[in-house]
Amino acid sequence: MTIKTRLIITAIITLGVALLVSHMLFSTAVELKEEIEESRIAGEILKGIFELNIITSDFLLYHEQRAEEQWLLRYDSISKFLQSDFFSESGEIEILAELNKNYQKMKQVFVELCQLHDKEIFHNLELEDRLASQLLLLSQEMASGASSLNEEIRAEVIERLEKSRLIVAIVIITFVLIIAIGIWLIIIIVMKPITKLRKGVEIVGQGNLKHKIEINSKDEIGELAGAFNEMAANLQKSRTNIEKQVKERTADLERLNKSMVGRELKMMELKKEIKKFKHK
Repeated sequence: MTIKTRLIITAIITLGVALLVSHMLFSTAVELKEEIEESRIAGEILKGIFELNIITSDFLLYHEQRAEEQWLLRYDSISKFLQSDFFSESGEIEILAELNKNYQKMKQVFVELCQLHDKEIFHNLELEDRLASQLLLLSQEMASGASSLNEEIRAEVIERLEKSRLIVAIVIITFVLIIAIGIWLIIIIVMKPITKLRKGVEIVGQGNLKHKIEINSKDEIGELAGAFNEMAANLQKSRTNIEKQVKERTADLERLNKSMVGRELKMMELKKEIKKFKHK
């Protein structure tokens, strides 16, 4: 596998991990946004119900037309929050269903109470007290249900925040590991073989042509090391042949030199004999 292929695979893996982590962060952010919106809606429901309870108490005390109109307006403003489809947990849906049930009953009781006063049937105090008691009881149940919904969503938001912190920590650790692995791969795949190749070249450059660079990787550096080893082997063969030829030539010269020395000695002896013959 070539260095280019390894680096491409490493880049693809890194990109895949980065995309996966990004998807986790995005999903967590979306979930957290939904939880925050649920918390806002639950807060609006709780606020509206408490305000509605105040208006209810005011109406029961004074039976004014203004209080009746305010009650109906506030009631309608809360309806859109109770009909929200943001809530998805089973516990939230159950609380919301109970709130809607009591909410409808609350309006029925309030309308009956208003009709009772509109008809000026004030002598039926027992019916008025019963309707007022039902209205107050439903108001308390609504306030209790809204508080439970708000607390449950608050707990979910806190849990989601903790999960987000954990994911952020995992993301940081993951990226640190990816960087560390990338650096390690570069050292193992590129830097270490290059360092080994450089040291081998220095040894061969000092004249040790028998030295072999041990890099067996199936990549460009391994091919370069193999080519360099082959070149060093060829140089070693050339050096051996040259040394052999030098030895052979030296031996030939030594034999020739000995032969010439022998001839000179024979010539000197011949000259001496010629001189002796002339003297005689």
